[in-house]
Amino acid sequence: MWTYRTSIGLLKIAKIQGTYYFMFGHDETAWTGHTNPQVVADDVYCHVTGCPAWDNSNITGPTDLSEWKKC
Repeated sequence: MWTYRTSIGLLKIAKIQGTYYFMFGHDETAWTGHTNPQVVADDVYCHVTGCPAWDNSNITGPTDLSEWKKC
């Protein structure tokens, strides 16, 4: 799992049954999913995750997976 803290909530990339998903805050919804966590990180950066709370925000997220904290 990777995490990244923003002013509007905690961003997470979590592996579930072989696929990496974006999760936002305490919401357990698994948004955009890919087999490569870097692709998920790119979706987060481009605000194309499917999660309205994140996608509609004007927060600048991490530019790539290296900026996330690996847990």
